[in-house]
Amino acid sequence: MARLERPDANAGRIAKNTVVLYFRMLAVMLVGLFTSRIQLQALGVADLGLYNVATGVVAMFVFLNGSLSVASSRFLVVEMGKGAVGSLKRVFSTVFFVHLILALGFVVILETVGLYFLSTKLNIDPSRISAVKWVFHCAVATTFLSVTQVPYSAVIVAHERMSAFAYMAIYDVVVKLAIAYGLLASSGDRLKLYAVLLLLSSFVTISIYRLYCVRNFTEARIRKVFDFELLAPIFSFAGWHIATQTVIMLLTQGVLMLNQRYFGPALVAALSIAQSVNFHVQGFINNFKTAANPQIIKLYSSGQQEEAKRLLIETVLFSVFILLVLGVPIWFYSAELMSLWLGSNVPQHSPVMVKIILAGAFFSVFDTSLYVILYAAGRIKENMWFNVLLGGSAFIAIFVMIHFTHNPLSSCIVLAFHQVMLGVIAKPILLHLIARYTLSDFLRIFVPSLKAFLICVLIAGCVRSVIPVNVFWVVPACGLIAVMSTLAIFMFAASKTMRYQAIRFSERMPLVGQYSHAILGQMDKLIERLR
Repeated sequence: MARLERPDANAGRIAKNTVVLYFRMLAVMLVGLFTSRIQLQALGVADLGLYNVATGVVAMFVFLNGSLSVASSRFLVVEMGKGAVGSLKRVFSTVFFVHLILALGFVVILETVGLYFLSTKLNIDPSRISAVKWVFHCAVATTFLSVTQVPYSAVIVAHERMSAFAYMAIYDVVVKLAIAYGLLASSGDRLKLYAVLLLLSSFVTISIYRLYCVRNFTEARIRKVFDFELLAPIFSFAGWHIATQTVIMLLTQGVLMLNQRYFGPALVAALSIAQSVNFHVQGFINNFKTAANPQIIKLYSSGQQEEAKRLLIETVLFSVFILLVLGVPIWFYSAELMSLWLGSNVPQHSPVMVKIILAGAFFSVFDTSLYVILYAAGRIKENMWFNVLLGGSAFIAIFVMIHFTHNPLSSCIVLAFHQVMLGVIAKPILLHLIARYTLSDFLRIFVPSLKAFLICVLIAGCVRSVIPVNVFWVVPACGLIAVMSTLAIFMFAASKTMRYQAIRFSERMPLVGQYSHAILGQMDKLIERLR
């Protein structure tokens, strides 16, 4: 049987893939920020809230796909780590047919139970129910395409071909701009038009990805193969993950429905705007982890646990540093940035929600980053019990606080505390019990993270006290905080190994790579002399 190369920790490949994904993220983020303002202007706060309600109902009913997606991706990456090409082809075809059957089942459930729930159980203006149903049907069609796309996306990530995502960023930029201006130019029902245009965009995107996979990866060509023996481990892995996904569904779509029922679509729109800010910040972190995680999984599955541990710790720290460099300036200037972004259309409570969500995101990095070892080991049953206990308690707490206090910030506050519990308590306990991680290992994660946090907050506080606080100065102030924080973290929080990796990473940065490489190199020499 043909074999693949033995996996190794290739920092250069991680850096290259991260840069490629950052190019994609920057393009998507810049256009997303611009188009969000136009979409809010074109749709209005109420219709934007209704759009999120309709798509939220779809997401609430298809959470099972998330479990199978995780299981499918894991088995594909692990097979690559083992190196068997023939087995990889068999796994891909089986995974594809599983997702095809699942997608058809989702369509039936959504168009019956989901449509009934949407029509009878939510607080929707009768004059807009027709438009909301139109959005719902388009979202169901998009879901069918997305579910069957999972194996192809997993193959791209497993092969670490992140350039495919970067090239598609060009398409995303063009289409999103076209949709935004199409909404403004339309004289009809803009909510319906928005749903249709997004569906067409998804169809073209998925078609291009599949063509790319079929032409570049042999295993991505569908064969008449269905390995029934593979179903048991896939569904066993997914089965334990379903309980976790149920909790996640309750804490996302369930909370959204609670806010819709108690506060109406305006608060849903405010929450969605605040979450979109966090989404763009998290995108930079997720791109780095997307580049690094396949190597961690391959190393672990091939028996190189110490190498996997070293790479995991570096990945967690880099993720924390990225979040702080981007998130701290946004936290200090949330109101001014949102006014600059959305003009006079900033929904009430959004700036405060941004602050609470970003505070929780700092702890969420530990949760989502450390999870990759449990994922690689296939030991997610224990993680499920923590998620069910903590997540279920969080949902109950949110319901009680909303019902009795009517505080629109209740869900954000409870969810932030929930992320603290998962990231600082649950995941360290699990990694100690399952992967034998020690106190020393966790100190290598939490001490530099805390040091970097204090550095960034101190710098941001000093800048805010010196530079005038207004819309005109907000971008220079945030840029100054980000640059100063990056340099300070490099000097005082990063280890020697991480500084070396950062210098290697800077070489691949477009346009500024030569200059940043020279600056970081000189700083590294200075630090070594001082020490």
